[in-house]
Amino acid sequence: GAGAVVPVNSTAVVKTGPMADMKQTLKAFFAGSKVLFGQLKTYRKLRKVPLEELSWREAKIVVETPRHFLRMLPLVLNPLPPPFGFILIIVSSVLPKQLWTPQFWSDEQAEKFTIADTRKAYRRFLKVARNAKGSVAEALAVG
Repeated sequence: GAGAVVPVNSTAVVKTGPMADMKQTLKAFFAGSKVLFGQLKTYRKLRKVPLEELSWREAKIVVETPRHFLRMLPLVLNPLPPPFGFILIIVSSVLPKQLWTPQFWSDEQAEKFTIADTRKAYRRFLKVARNAKGSVAEALAVG
């Protein structure tokens, strides 16, 4: 691949108290914005390169960055002047998995969301496997 190195997320510091929470949320948001714009820059360089020639990370950036940028566009290019724009960012941070993209998550949030998603996929797999097992047993009993 092209050998681009781009950070994955914003790594926010642990919060302690309401004012610190707001400050850390804004700090994480601006760090996430920096990461997203870095990935957008990398995307612009790599978008015409065939995916087969890219590393896994580069291909992931090419595939996911446009969607992530469009999803975050209203917050990143927030037209509201301070402090109203900051309030919008802080309110959106209440549901980071739903309203923010991975570039804006802290390492702890990314780990928590990955574990939850993995557990959900595992439960879904078990349900499908159990249904398939029952269907095979029924087919064998009929046959």
